[in-house]
Amino acid sequence: MIGFADLLNQTATDPKIRPHLELIAKSAHRCHKIVENLLSFARQHPPERKLIGPKETVIEVLEIMNYDLRTSNIKVVRDFQENLPPIMADAHQLQQVFINILSNARQALQPFRTDGGIVVRLRTAGPTIQIEFQDNGPGIRPEHLSRIFDPFFTTKPVGKGTGLGMSLSYGIIHEHGGQISVRSELGAGATFLIELPVAVDGNALRHGTNHPLLRPSSAPVPAGRCVLVVDDEDWILQLTGALLREQGYEVETVSAGDLAIERLGQRKFDVVVCDWKMPGLNGIQLYEQLCAKDAVSASRTIFMTGDVISDTFQDFLRRHGKMCLSKPFAIEDFRSAVANMAAAANA
Repeated sequence: MIGFADLLNQTATDPKIRPHLELIAKSAHRCHKIVENLLSFARQHPPERKLIGPKETVIEVLEIMNYDLRTSNIKVVRDFQENLPPIMADAHQLQQVFINILSNARQALQPFRTDGGIVVRLRTAGPTIQIEFQDNGPGIRPEHLSRIFDPFFTTKPVGKGTGLGMSLSYGIIHEHGGQISVRSELGAGATFLIELPVAVDGNALRHGTNHPLLRPSSAPVPAGRCVLVVDDEDWILQLTGALLREQGYEVETVSAGDLAIERLGQRKFDVVVCDWKMPGLNGIQLYEQLCAKDAVSASRTIFMTGDVISDTFQDFLRRHGKMCLSKPFAIEDFRSAVANMAAAANA
């Protein structure tokens, strides 16, 4: 959805269509991250952090939540300090936290009053960024305040909540080195305060994704550059093929590891993009065979996967100096990885 929406966005001539395509891609990205976080609930791992602007991240959430809040007669007031410093964070994880807080506020406000309001504040406080969500809803009972971040605790009716939202939010904020707290008076609303450390100079590189192949590449593609894409999903082959052919690459696609070995025995490719998990000969096995028979092609291999990357595979990537693009990957990251690998192969 993300890839094809981006492709359509690049060719759409009707200005009315472009915002819809952007929302499709943005919402699909958010769904992917939410599912990924739920899958990792029982097994924590470091988030993929990069320098982000807290203001921009909050604004994106408010745009996503705008329809639900507006149709629930809830007015949102933005109280943002200017020139906020960046933070090192996973924007998608923080968005999950913000959406959870806003959703809870909406659900509390809607049956309580017809003039609901939420004030969202951003400001600096020493070495931290403070993000505050204050509503004028019914508030939280004193006996519930101390349990609000406990797993499976919920004040919602049966069938309306799992009790995991605030617990997940607590874990995400603490994993970022921050704090989350709540204060409330019954009948006078609730205020959630998130404090996150300001980014320290020297930490600008993405955590876990600072592979040199992801550096932007604006160099034109020289004629004759050829790429082999290996994946058992036909739509991935179609998408990656379209993305690369649009930039002038010659692209061949195969749907299995053994077919890739056969094709690599017949000709050389500047870049090999290979899925990690496939039936039959998987990506690691294909790479190991190339290391034994065709070290040049092995050195030109980039992995991709839609699965949660295990510790074993992360260790494999580190040992061999390889990178793996997580599906759904950003089109810019995919094109940069292929362009930089092609340039290195022909240096």
